[in-house]
Amino acid sequence: TKDTKIVTNYGIKEIANFNEEKDLIRSFDLNKKEFVWKSSELIKYSISKEENLIKIDYGDTSIVTTFEHPLLVFDKDRFVWKKANEITELLSKIFVL
Repeated sequence: TKDTKIVTNYGIKEIANFNEEKDLIRSFDLNKKEFVWKSSELIKYSISKEENLIKIDYGDTSIVTTFEHPLLVFDKDRFVWKKANEITELLSKIFVL
Protein backbone atom coordinates (compact mmCIF):
# COMPACT_ATOMS: atom_id res chain seq x y z
CA THR A 1 0.00 0.00 0.00
CA LYS A 2 1.07 3.59 -0.44
CA ASP A 3 1.84 4.01 3.28
CA THR A 4 4.35 1.11 3.30
CA LYS A 5 7.61 2.29 4.86
CA ILE A 6 10.92 1.80 3.04
CA VAL A 7 14.53 2.57 3.96
CA THR A 8 16.11 5.14 1.64
CA ASN A 9 19.32 7.15 1.62
CA TYR A 10 17.17 10.04 2.92
CA GLY A 11 15.77 8.00 5.82
CA ILE A 12 12.60 6.00 6.25
CA LYS A 13 9.74 7.22 4.08
CA GLU A 14 6.41 6.06 2.75
CA ILE A 15 6.68 4.27 -0.57
CA ALA A 16 4.21 6.78 -2.09
CA ASN A 17 6.91 9.46 -1.58
CA PHE A 18 9.71 7.44 -3.19
CA ASN A 19 11.52 9.39 -5.92
CA GLU A 20 13.01 7.00 -8.49
CA GLU A 21 15.43 9.68 -9.74
CA LYS A 22 16.87 10.72 -6.35
CA ASP A 23 16.20 8.02 -3.76
CA LEU A 24 18.30 4.92 -3.26
CA ILE A 25 17.07 1.86 -1.37
CA ARG A 26 18.89 -0.41 1.04
CA SER A 27 19.46 -3.77 -0.61
CA PHE A 28 21.53 -6.82 0.25
CA ASP A 29 24.26 -7.68 -2.25
CA LEU A 30 24.58 -11.48 -2.20
CA ASN A 31 28.05 -11.37 -3.79
CA LYS A 32 29.54 -8.82 -1.38
CA LYS A 33 27.46 -10.18 1.53
CA GLU A 34 26.66 -6.66 2.69
CA PHE A 35 23.97 -4.03 2.44
CA VAL A 36 24.41 -1.45 -0.31
CA TRP A 37 22.51 1.57 -1.61
CA LYS A 38 21.05 1.07 -5.07
CA SER A 39 18.64 2.77 -7.41
CA SER A 40 15.29 1.15 -7.85
CA GLU A 41 12.22 1.34 -10.01
CA LEU A 42 8.83 0.95 -8.38
CA ILE A 43 6.51 -1.57 -9.92
CA LYS A 44 2.99 -0.22 -9.73
CA TYR A 45 0.00 -2.46 -10.19
CA SER A 46 -3.35 -2.86 -8.56
CA ILE A 47 -4.17 -5.84 -6.41
CA SER A 48 -7.77 -6.69 -7.05
CA LYS A 49 -8.31 -9.39 -4.44
CA GLU A 50 -7.08 -9.99 -0.92
CA GLU A 51 -6.31 -13.60 -1.77
CA ASN A 52 -3.40 -12.28 -3.86
CA LEU A 53 -1.75 -11.16 -0.60
CA ILE A 54 0.05 -13.04 2.14
CA LYS A 55 0.45 -11.89 5.74
CA ILE A 56 3.60 -12.95 7.55
CA ASP A 57 3.80 -12.43 11.30
CA TYR A 58 7.30 -12.17 12.73
CA GLY A 59 7.49 -11.28 16.40
CA ASP A 60 5.93 -7.82 16.80
CA THR A 61 6.12 -7.18 13.06
CA SER A 62 3.68 -8.10 10.32
CA ILE A 63 4.43 -8.03 6.63
CA VAL A 64 1.57 -7.93 4.12
CA THR A 65 2.82 -8.46 0.61
CA THR A 66 2.12 -10.16 -2.69
CA PHE A 67 2.99 -13.84 -3.03
CA GLU A 68 5.84 -13.14 -5.44
CA HIS A 69 7.50 -10.29 -3.51
CA PRO A 70 11.12 -11.18 -2.67
CA LEU A 71 12.19 -11.23 0.98
CA LEU A 72 15.68 -11.71 2.33
CA VAL A 73 16.00 -14.83 4.52
CA PHE A 74 18.83 -16.73 6.13
CA ASP A 75 18.62 -20.34 4.95
CA LYS A 76 21.20 -23.13 5.22
CA ASP A 77 23.95 -20.81 6.52
CA ARG A 78 23.53 -18.15 3.83
CA PHE A 79 21.35 -15.20 2.85
CA VAL A 80 18.98 -15.81 -0.07
CA TRP A 81 16.08 -13.97 -1.66
CA LYS A 82 12.85 -16.01 -1.62
CA LYS A 83 9.34 -15.23 -2.76
CA ALA A 84 6.97 -14.54 0.14
CA ASN A 85 4.93 -17.66 -0.57
CA GLU A 86 8.08 -19.82 -0.35
CA ILE A 87 9.15 -18.89 3.17
CA THR A 88 6.53 -20.34 5.48
CA GLU A 89 9.01 -22.88 6.83
CA LEU A 90 11.62 -20.11 7.31
CA LEU A 91 9.56 -17.67 9.38
CA SER A 92 12.10 -17.57 12.18
CA LYS A 93 14.82 -16.59 9.72
CA ILE A 94 13.30 -13.56 7.96
CA PHE A 95 15.73 -10.64 7.93
CA VAL A 96 13.90 -7.45 8.92
CA LEU A 97 15.73 -4.11 8.77
